[in-house]
Amino acid sequence: MLIGEVSQRYRINIETLRYYERLGLVVPGRVGNRRCYTEKDIDDLIFVLRMKEMMFSLSEIKKVMAIDKKIDKAINTQHIDKDEIDKLQKEVAKKHDDILKKEKELAKVKGHLNKLLCKIEEFKKGEES
Repeated sequence: MLIGEVSQRYRINIETLRYYERLGLVVPGRVGNRRCYTEKDIDDLIFVLRMKEMMFSLSEIKKVMAIDKKIDKAINTQHIDKDEIDKLQKEVAKKHDDILKKEKELAKVKGHLNKLLCKIEEFKKGEES
């Protein structure tokens, strides 16, 4: 899939896609002078978009993707450095904890918004009387 098609399908500015490429988040191959996105590139892009929706910075997303690549490489080569795997496990556990904290904060915000909605409904009922 070419960059223009990806841009349209996922409603992402072409410059944003190029920026992700410069950061190394989504690096499509080239056919001649054109970027050609594979299914894996699209999967990476969707992952980036989901992580952004969860309010992760591009730097944090890049770290998570790097961990994933290191783990895949270790699995594929069967060369597993125990210290490196332990380090990766700690990093993944920290990211997992970060997500749990964000979920708790989102639940608090959601509760506050629900209270506001109730207040608005009460106000509207009072106006109708």
